[in-house]
Amino acid sequence: MVSHDDRLRSVAKQVLTIEDGRLTKEERGEHDQTCPMPHAC
Repeated sequence: MVSHDDRLRSVAKQVLTIEDGRLTKEERGEHDQTCPMPHAC
C-alpha cells in the first residue's frame, strides 16, 4: 500500500520512504505493538 497518511504506521509492519525514486529509509511499523493477537497477525 502506498500512502502519505502517517496514521497507517499503527497497522504497518514495515514503512519504506522513497524520495526521487530511491529508497531512503526503512523502518519498522507499529503493528507488533498494536496487534491484539501478534501470533495470528
